[in-house]
Amino acid sequence: MKELPLGYVIDTNSLIDLYRRWYSRDIFLTLWEKFESLITQGLMISSLQAFKEIEQKDDDLLKWAKTNRDMFKDLDAIQEKYLRKIMNEPIKGFNKGLVNIRKLKSDADPFVIALAKAKGG
Repeated sequence: MKELPLGYVIDTNSLIDLYRRWYSRDIFLTLWEKFESLITQGLMISSLQAFKEIEQKDDDLLKWAKTNRDMFKDLDAIQEKYLRKIMNEPIKGFNKGLVNIRKLKSDADPFVIALAKAKGG
């Protein structure tokens, strides 16, 4: 992955709260224009796994996410290194319960953290 500029890595729940619950785009247009400006500048990113979580509900947030698909980054070798560490080694008790190996699918949390670590966060 090319080096990412300093900025923000956002998780699915934040996007859901922002879009679906509190600040709908049709009412808070200026907020969304500024948010999308951060995306355009490469300063607001997320993991592809977060996009996959958003895909679970076909609604306006999914349409928005598809329009802003470039913000959702694919897993690369650097992120994978951090992801393995997150999945295998407790980080001062932080990831206890973060990964449920009995689930048939992955949550975005460890992928978002790995992306932030790969970005220098």
